[in-house]
Amino acid sequence: MPIEPTILTLLADIRDIEPRAAASSAEARRAAMAGAHDALLSQVPAYPSFPDVDVTERTVVSGGRAIPVRVFTPAGSGPFPAYLFFFGGAWWQRSFDAGDIVDACAHAAQEGRAVVIEVDYRLAPEHPYPAALDDAAAVLQWISDAADDLGIDTRRIAVGGQSSGGNLAAALCLRNRDEDGPEIGLQILEVPALTLDRAVDAPRLDTAVESDEESGFPEAIRYYLSGDPVAALDPYVSPLLADDVSGLPEALILTAEHDVLRNEALRYAARLANAGVPTTAVTYAGQVHFTPALRTLTPSGRAWRGQVAQALRDFGAVTR
Repeated sequence: MPIEPTILTLLADIRDIEPRAAASSAEARRAAMAGAHDALLSQVPAYPSFPDVDVTERTVVSGGRAIPVRVFTPAGSGPFPAYLFFFGGAWWQRSFDAGDIVDACAHAAQEGRAVVIEVDYRLAPEHPYPAALDDAAAVLQWISDAADDLGIDTRRIAVGGQSSGGNLAAALCLRNRDEDGPEIGLQILEVPALTLDRAVDAPRLDTAVESDEESGFPEAIRYYLSGDPVAALDPYVSPLLADDVSGLPEALILTAEHDVLRNEALRYAARLANAGVPTTAVTYAGQVHFTPALRTLTPSGRAWRGQVAQALRDFGAVTR
């Protein structure tokens, strides 16, 4: 179906505010893109606060590096499920301070009845692959080790993320399985990037928004992989290319009809299901890559966030 009319208006505004001039450095470009994204979100109704969710800033120390994390704890007595969450931004943009990401985490904590741990992982190109994935693995281990302090049940650890964050979540599940790490029971992948080898799954560019989104991939891939195209074949970079996806956690994969990443997300869902992994894949009709940020603007955005929360509630209710 066509793109939802409300979103079409936002898309027109994106083209007006998106920085077009190439900046002199990745840092400068990152700042410019952050400003453009903030301008876009300023047109979205304000995200409500969650006074019953306790938010604390913590630091995970691993291998001599300090990894900032933000912990969202719902009201009530635990132990709660844990939800390790990774923000999106093409592996080199944004931060865990972005308003839509903080809202997603707080909403998941309150409505999903889970302790949400948001990770400020290292960004490319200053810190290319595998830095972000190393940070993800370190925080997963910390969650397991600090379970009593965090008020979580280590039998109920979920991971998830949006876009490049969904890539990190999927890759973490693979790596964690291979390295026999802490048990992960659920992965929630929202508009995930699942292959960086664009020749493998060249998307059909049916709309103008898809063309605009696709145009940023070469830069993101170059930054994340330090210009090494062979690295895109690594399954921890491109989970869709993994030889074996059996034994992975149950998966909820959410994608949008008008998203260049839709095809690879659905292909990954099919591979998981064929390997015996319980998998639910949902494509939101008329929606785009940034629909997960539109909870306060569109019914589909609200339904999307509600589906994530319901998955966490169901996960927490499972007797293990």
